[in-house]
Amino acid sequence: ILTMGTAGTASFGDGTHATAQFHSPTGVAADVKRGAFYVADSGNHLLRQVDTVTVRSSYTITTLIGLQGTAGSADGNRNTATLTGPHHLTMSLGGSVLYWTEPSNFIVRRLNLASIVVSTIAGTVGASGHVDNFASAARFTNPTGIAIVGQDSHLFVVDSLSGSIRKIDLSNQQVTTASGRSDAQHSHELVDRVPLPTARFSSPQGLCAPADPTGTSVFV
Repeated sequence: ILTMGTAGTASFGDGTHATAQFHSPTGVAADVKRGAFYVADSGNHLLRQVDTVTVRSSYTITTLIGLQGTAGSADGNRNTATLTGPHHLTMSLGGSVLYWTEPSNFIVRRLNLASIVVSTIAGTVGASGHVDNFASAARFTNPTGIAIVGQDSHLFVVDSLSGSIRKIDLSNQQVTTASGRSDAQHSHELVDRVPLPTARFSSPQGLCAPADPTGTSVFV
């Protein structure tokens, strides 16, 4: 086990694994292609990169995207994009795109790792709700967990407060409800061993999917 960051210190600082600092890190995603992994540094409103190509004792942490301590929702490049409390992360199977949720902004976003450009793919900042639709017309109540499935074709997103699992078709950014209910009366109950559309969840938080191009399973 190798500790990244200074234990007991909620702050900010790039550097080696022993000197770098984080503030409320929440999600991690591995990038096998580049020999790195990414951390959602929620309290600092940043995505951080941990370089693991070097020897273990020399792992370094740098800021990948966001402006330290500045909450926002601006899309753009490394110098202009802003985030608000990035939560969970997932990496495309091809290793070219990083996706994450921002619960406080009610949106799902992505980072092109070649160009280092951030874009919002679903939801609208400041607009909470449970609406299936395309891109910015869709609404989330509290997007938390996220996982990519299939051949980089779909994202599944936990919409915690609505007790539902949402699905984003990456070919056209259409958001649909894959499982669970959005109404307050029935969203927070447990109904198991039933077809996906009729299953129920009580405040789901995270999910993951095997690195499988067939995309047949997600775990909540």
